[in-house]
Amino acid sequence: MARMTRKLMRISRHPNTATVLKVADIAAKVGVHIASAGSPIANALYELSKTGVGKVRDYVHARDDRRILEFHQHLLYRDEVLDEEILDGELEEANFHALMHACLSDIEDEKTIPYALLTRSIALGKIKPELRRHNILALKDIAWDHLDFLRKAYVVSKYAIIPKQGSGSVTAESILTGYAPGSIEHLAVVSLTSKGFIDGVQLSDLGKEFVEACSSNDDLTPGAYELQVWSDSKCDIILLDQSDSSMRFVELIQSALRAKGISCGSGTAMEGALERREANLFANCAIVIFRRGKRLEAELQENLQHRIGTKPMVQLLIDSDGVETPEQLVPGEVLVINSSDEKCSATLVVEKLATQIYGI
Repeated sequence: MARMTRKLMRISRHPNTATVLKVADIAAKVGVHIASAGSPIANALYELSKTGVGKVRDYVHARDDRRILEFHQHLLYRDEVLDEEILDGELEEANFHALMHACLSDIEDEKTIPYALLTRSIALGKIKPELRRHNILALKDIAWDHLDFLRKAYVVSKYAIIPKQGSGSVTAESILTGYAPGSIEHLAVVSLTSKGFIDGVQLSDLGKEFVEACSSNDDLTPGAYELQVWSDSKCDIILLDQSDSSMRFVELIQSALRAKGISCGSGTAMEGALERREANLFANCAIVIFRRGKRLEAELQENLQHRIGTKPMVQLLIDSDGVETPEQLVPGEVLVINSSDEKCSATLVVEKLATQIYGI
């Protein structure tokens, strides 16, 4: 029996059967001799009852054993160490049996750990008594993909996520709305809304508590969904050159800043902004771009220094002739770049700025 169970496990994991698996192949693997077309069905049923049922039962039992082991591992242990906190927890026997039964009868193996984590949360008193059975039934009812969808919406609600394009942050509304009726995402929203986990264009408090109860800390990080978060740094880009090449270079710098999670605040400031003695209160670092030989009137020079203040700052000196001798408009670090290698230079200037900001 154990050998047959291993055969079944190999079938389910075989790359050629990842999407489609013929029942006839399963039957053959477990030892059922399929009668030729037209043979009496009773013969096939007899063979199945004689050789196959016990083997399938063994497979189901083995699957249940794996789930029970995984369930208790995540219920009782943290980082492979027995968690003493959970040993003091209390759980109604009816709720425990409901969770175990739901876990074992669920068709999705992926939900075993969420069942265990929900059990932990209930035992530790993190869920109100009147909501415990609702959460148990909800977890049993929703698909794994719906839980994962809810987790992603939670992450987007909690962190300042960088959008694929543009400024600002990804909103929960963009995750929860705008889907075609009948699509997988739309069905997830409908299902989760019916359980009180989504309230219009945002997660409800009940939804947030449910996600936290069924998830580990690692499940609820931007990295779990390959999302990047804006840092607290906002860069004031001051462009003191009007050429088209400089404008293109600013775009490269903005892209390099974005890759570091540094936003560009309200955009790029031109020389006209220096006619006012104002500090950019929304930025905490700066990049000044100018071409060799640039000179500012004394008042503009003072206003530039006032605008930068003591912020981390890098001056970018553009030199088309390849002269490496630095020039400064204000005291501070200067990077001399040649316009023929703009992309590499944009990355380098942002790296230098990041070193000042983060000290690395």
